[in-house]
Amino acid sequence: MAVLAASGHGKSWVTQALIEKNRPNYEYGLILDFKDEFRGLVSKQHGPGLAKHWIAGERELEHFTPDHYDELLRRNKWVVLAKHSRIDDNEDWRSIAADAITAARRRGDVLVVLDEAHRLAPQDCGYPDAISGLATTGRGEVVSSISATQRPASFDNDFLGNQTARFIGGFTYPADINAFKQAVEYPVDVHKVVATDSTTCPTTC
Repeated sequence: MAVLAASGHGKSWVTQALIEKNRPNYEYGLILDFKDEFRGLVSKQHGPGLAKHWIAGERELEHFTPDHYDELLRRNKWVVLAKHSRIDDNEDWRSIAADAITAARRRGDVLVVLDEAHRLAPQDCGYPDAISGLATTGRGEVVSSISATQRPASFDNDFLGNQTARFIGGFTYPADINAFKQAVEYPVDVHKVVATDSTTCPTTC
């Protein structure tokens, strides 16, 4: 599933609502949180408290393997894996995410969420097979995914095209509209603003 929305149009809200709605359907959950958008999932005071919080930084980048993340999932079931502020390189974040996703795919019966998915599955450069496999062989492994991004033009078109359901809205930038127009059947004309004669008034006035 893909959640594509321009900045300020509720992408994170919709994604969290989808996570909460689908929580009973999966034994495990892995939310790859790029900008601390999903703290509400781990807070019993401000949210449902359905997941544990883990910050992935330099230690995880240098020393963690898929086995470490497998143990993290085994113990906690649902984990929000947040990117540490010191991990400022997209390639490093992809490396961390790939190890965590590898562990999740081993477990199966898991929902994986890619926040700012264009950074994990970019259009303009390669990325780990563990990530791309979410969109290809994931369903056969009983692995589901939600990819959330505000930049579909930078998101891998093949990955987007393999999503079985999509929430889209709020875009005006032609490159972004064309990106998902190529991947899905989408009525792009809904984004056009139709000029009206200000001297006329609709019958509902």
